[in-house]
Amino acid sequence: MTKKGLCSLLVAAFLIVSVFSVFPLKVFAASSVRIGHASISENNSAEGAKGDQTGKEVFTRDWYKDSSKPWVYVIRAKDPVVAEKIAVAMEQACANDKIGYGQSDRTTLFTEAKKKNWKISAITTKCNTDCSALVAVCVNAAGIEVSKTMTTANEKNTLMNTGCFILFESSEYTGKDENLKRGDIILRPKTSTVGGHTVVVLSNGKNTSSGGNNGVQYYPSCSASFTSIVDALNSIGVNSSYSHRSTIASANNITNYSGTASQNTTMLNLLKQGRLINPDANTSTVYFPACASHYTSIVDALNSIGANSSFNYRKTIAAKNNISNYSGTAAQNTQMLVLLKQGKLIKP
Repeated sequence: MTKKGLCSLLVAAFLIVSVFSVFPLKVFAASSVRIGHASISENNSAEGAKGDQTGKEVFTRDWYKDSSKPWVYVIRAKDPVVAEKIAVAMEQACANDKIGYGQSDRTTLFTEAKKKNWKISAITTKCNTDCSALVAVCVNAAGIEVSKTMTTANEKNTLMNTGCFILFESSEYTGKDENLKRGDIILRPKTSTVGGHTVVVLSNGKNTSSGGNNGVQYYPSCSASFTSIVDALNSIGVNSSYSHRSTIASANNITNYSGTASQNTTMLNLLKQGRLINPDANTSTVYFPACASHYTSIVDALNSIGANSSFNYRKTIAAKNNISNYSGTAAQNTQMLVLLKQGKLIKP
């Protein structure tokens, strides 16, 4: 290299160092956890045309942490089937380019989703939503009725008042992705000084024990050629009687099943996609949600997930988990606590 070339290289290096000392790069830790949310319109503002114009109005991305605007709550469905339905609804919304971002017409998605019996992938009319209105749609799609006007300011109370959710406020949940579970709802309420936002978790953190579908099991998909739900169920060896189809329909949020063509088509489409929940496979062992790893008391740990921590109930839990002759000893409580931290404490 010539002396002139070396001088040019040194000058360039000096300029780069100078620029980054004034404008430092922000480095974000990689996350293996995915989330889905309504983000911003095509105009990089709160308002935009109906439908997703950019592919980034309603979309999935890695979980993130913003120290200037931290997450405040993680809200988890008590029933893993509900959590799975929330996650599926969010995935369908993020994959449907008919759904865009707009605050003044934020409830138009809710209207369209209700028309389609909460099957978000079936929406073909352009509409808009925002972050909290989208979460409201996902929760309704999971069979829990909440208002279409829910906002981040009242979302926590709206969801908790249903009695179907557990609230986590510890930084073990709000500040890390390790303890998140698919179907969790993360919330930062809007205040006078901080803008609100809410998202749905689409994959599990490394400390959660369930599989990718919250332990929910689906029937294997049938051939795409079937036009009859009866024939399709028979093809995979499943009882296709009316009474069993009623049970399947209920598990899949197909309400008031009477065997109509529309209901059977909805069920058939889910089966073809491998997304028809198997109610018979989801009635066996149920586990308490994992508690945070810092707990040293089984009583405090149970309280943190909204479970009854009384001695009598702990005795019932112990018996279900093969901890015999429970009397509340330190060893017994530690055994129970370890299982709870692992998400492996069986719920009676």
